Parts: sequence; C-alpha cells; structure tokens
Amino acid sequence: MRTSSLRAIGYALASFTAWVLADTCMKLAGDASLPPYETIGMYGFFGAGFLLIRALVQGRAAQLRPKNPRAQLIRATLALVSNLANAVALKHLPLTTFYVAVFCAPMVITIGAAVILRERLTLPRALAVAAGFTGVLIGLGPETSARESQWIGYAAAFITVASYSASTLWLRIMTQEEMTDSVAFFAACVEMVFGAAVVLFAGFTPLSWTLLLILAAMGLLGTIGTVFNILALKYTTAANVSQFHYTQIIAGAILGYLIWHEIPGPNLWAGAAIISAAGLFIAARARRDEAWSRGPA
Repeated sequence: MRTSSLRAIGYALASFTAWVLADTCMKLAGDASLPPYETIGMYGFFGAGFLLIRALVQGRAAQLRPKNPRAQLIRATLALVSNLANAVALKHLPLTTFYVAVFCAPMVITIGAAVILRERLTLPRALAVAAGFTGVLIGLGPETSARESQWIGYAAAFITVASYSASTLWLRIMTQEEMTDSVAFFAACVEMVFGAAVVLFAGFTPLSWTLLLILAAMGLLGTIGTVFNILALKYTTAANVSQFHYTQIIAGAILGYLIWHEIPGPNLWAGAAIISAAGLFIAARARRDEAWSRGPA
C-alpha cells in the first residue's frame, strides 16, 4: 500500500475518533439542557480560538485567510447545519443509536461521489451500498417502532447525513487549493457568529465551570477532527475516507456504556455489522480503483 494511502487512513481514523469524543461532549451539553445554538456557538468559539493560537505561535496566521471565500462559505454553511443537527440528534438519541443512524453517510457519499465527482461506481460497490442501507434499516427498525418520541432525533440525524455528505464532497473539490487550517478556521468562525447572533435574540444560558470545560474540550476535539478529515481528503478519495465512519460505532458503544450505561440491542449490533462489512468492501474497492488510476509505482 502506498505511503499516501496509509497516511490518509491514519488521518481518517484520527478524525472520526476525535469526532466521537466531541460528540460525547456535545451530548453531555445537551443533557445539561444547553440550547443547540449555544452549543454550536461555543463549538466554533473554542475551535477558532485553538486554530488562531496555533497559527500565531507557528507564525502562520496569514494561512488562515481563505483563498476562495465563496467556496469556503458554502462548505462552512454545510458544516454548520451538520453540527447543529448533531446537537439536536444527540440530545434525543442514545449515542450508539445515533451512530447507526448516521452510518447512512458513507453510502450517500459513495453515490454522490459517483454522480458529482465522477468517481467509479461499479455494480459490486452499488450492491454494497444497498447492503449498507439495509443494515441501517435493520439497526433502527425495532428502535423506531418502540420509541416514537425519538423521531426528532432521527430526523436531525438524517439532516446530519445529508449536510455532512454534501460537505465532504465539496471538500474533495476545494481542498487542493485551500489550506487545511483555513477551511477549519473559516467554518469555526461561521459557527461562532451564528451562535452569537441567535443568543442576542434568544438569550444566553449561564454556564457552570464544568460545562465550560466540556464545551472547550468539544471545540478542541471537533476542530482536531475537522483538520484530520481535511488532510485525509487531500490524500485519497471521498468514498474511501467516508468508509471509516464505521469505527465510530465501537468508540460510541464504549463511551455510551461507560457514561450513560447504554447497552445496544442485538438489532443495533446486527445492523452495524452489515454496515461495517459493506463499508469495508467499498473502501477496498475504492483503494483498488485508486491504485489502478495511478498506475504502477
């Protein structure tokens, strides 16, 4: 396997792990009854602050300036919608159930990459995508029928899928000309401004020191995840990166059990297994297609 492919896999795994930890902090904030808009505002505030301090220390503050503000605004808006929907979904769903719901994203990205980016979609990969969607239905089937009060969470999770998928595809187009930190910093600033604007009209919820630390960790981990995700997309295809989503179910199940004592049912594990198998297959095909397109080393 090429060094660039290994690097991309490492960045993708680090990205999704950091996002699981950030999601855990976001769920804790929701449990503390913090409004989603305030959560996202803090997410952007701490994320932008981390990137700005790092850039100043390294003497690279100029690299935070966007080269294409319009393209960055589109991506930042998609990221804002995704994170805002995340905050709503995590407030209403168990952590493991949330990840099974958003496992639609790799399948949606694979289809979108074929349609928009003209990445190859063979019949075996199309069948794997269909199997992945089937796994989501199996994983959520009994859950959706047993807990109708959680429909807000499911709706928000699928909004996350749509906006995250679009953001990933857009990133694949624009990351070759934009600096990694610039993309992450621009998005964090948009989230910070959005949160501040809504707070002016809806009011500010006072924060305890514990909740403030949770929000700071959320912003830091979320931004680290974004940076690694952007780096991964520099080295491989959108379809390949997206397939490592399945690793989140393991970390999510562990954290859900340790913090909220959640025990996933057999249907969730069965659905997650089918989705993971489909994702691994698509990732393997994507790597093979990428190797063929590059030719012999």
